[in-house]
Amino acid sequence: MVLHNDKRYWDDPINFNPARFEDPNVTHEAYFPFAGGAHTCLGKFFASYLFKNVIYKLVDNFEQITTDEDLKINPAPIPNPRKDVKIQVL
Repeated sequence: MVLHNDKRYWDDPINFNPARFEDPNVTHEAYFPFAGGAHTCLGKFFASYLFKNVIYKLVDNFEQITTDEDLKINPAPIPNPRKDVKIQVL
């Protein structure tokens, strides 16, 4: 809650504005949806599992997936790319 209400990262952080997450050019990496430590979201493991299954089913329909970019992963609290990776599907 503290990070999502920090004026250093967000314009008007007190008001609810889901559109603030739509801009792919925002790179301050202050979006932390599941928190961490003892107060982590109870549903994060289910969400991660569900997302992996959806991606698996999607990727399974393509014959080839390639990218020209290096993939750098943030390891915690949920492994995710440090930046968006553009892929080509065939």
